This record gives sequence, C-alpha cells and structure tokens, in this order.
Amino acid sequence: MENHLYDCLYHILRSDTPETEKFPALQRIKAKIVRPHASRKAKILLDTNDHDKMDREKFPVPRS
Repeated sequence: MENHLYDCLYHILRSDTPETEKFPALQRIKAKIVRPHASRKAKILLDTNDHDKMDREKFPVPRS
C-alpha cells in the first residue's frame, strides 16, 4: 500500500498538470502516507501503566 502511494506521489510530480493542482494532490497523498505511521507510533505507547513499567522507567504522556 505504501509503495503504491509513493508511486502516486511520483506520478503527480512528473505529470504536466499545473502547480496549483499538484500541490493539493501532493498534500492528500502525503496525509495518506503519514497517517499509518502516526497510528503505529501511538500503539507503541499503549502499555505504559505503572504496573507495566520497570523501575525508574518513564514514558512520555501520549497526546490526544
């Protein structure tokens, strides 16, 4: 899926469409690429309760 999105991104960059149309399309593709990374990163901090931590281990508080 991610490779397909990168292919779409490069296709938009190589196309002959005007810059005013390219920019919003590139932003949409970028959002689709970034969203899965953010959700994976959020899952990393799920088990950060006190009973799951080792001694002196601290985790940042996840932002919502």
